[in-house]
Amino acid sequence: MSQRLYTSEVVAIEDAAPGVRRVTVARPADLVWLPGQAVAVEVPEPRLQLCRFSIALAPEIPGPIELFVDVRGAGPCSRYVAQLQRGQPLRFWAPVGTFVFEGAPAAPLAFVAHGLGIAALRPMLQRLFRHRLLHPVRLHHFIDDVEQQLFRKELVREVFSRENFDYEVLFDIPIVHYLYARYVGSTTQREWNFYLCGPGSLIGEAADVLLAAGYPSPGIHVEQW
Repeated sequence: MSQRLYTSEVVAIEDAAPGVRRVTVARPADLVWLPGQAVAVEVPEPRLQLCRFSIALAPEIPGPIELFVDVRGAGPCSRYVAQLQRGQPLRFWAPVGTFVFEGAPAAPLAFVAHGLGIAALRPMLQRLFRHRLLHPVRLHHFIDDVEQQLFRKELVREVFSRENFDYEVLFDIPIVHYLYARYVGSTTQREWNFYLCGPGSLIGEAADVLLAAGYPSPGIHVEQW
């Protein structure tokens, strides 16, 4: 898919969690993307730069696209999004990124997110949920505070409405320690595939642990900030 520059309109702004803003943007009619990909928003000041935000919606789900942004930071990306208003034009390049999910492999799947990393994994799960899950699927969401549980209602609904899907929210435990205990130390099997998204150091270390334990590299997909 080739990238192109779009100018669209902000149709809604709301606080999704403390310090996290949901920016809803009108979907350009010709925008095509894969679950996991992002947009690169043009931020004009203090100098023109691109700020990348995951598209938190599978392309087959109708409606405007959703971006989730941490507005607590002092950088130009956070400041720019924090001042956006409904009806304002937004310029962005899309689709961006190689962290993509085209279809489920014939193997169990574990999705691992830290904080806002869940925004990139949500469209992957939305695509999966359009089909019967033939293999176990797990979502592990690591957060620092209970109020950061984005998409909790829709994910809990899926837990109770389908087989083979488990969802857990984890506090006060390092990702590396948890994944080692769950997928390395307690089993000799290496059949799981992984999609990991979140802060670079945390996610990079987690991927390294899985690789060192013998999980095949093609089955480990990583998006680091």
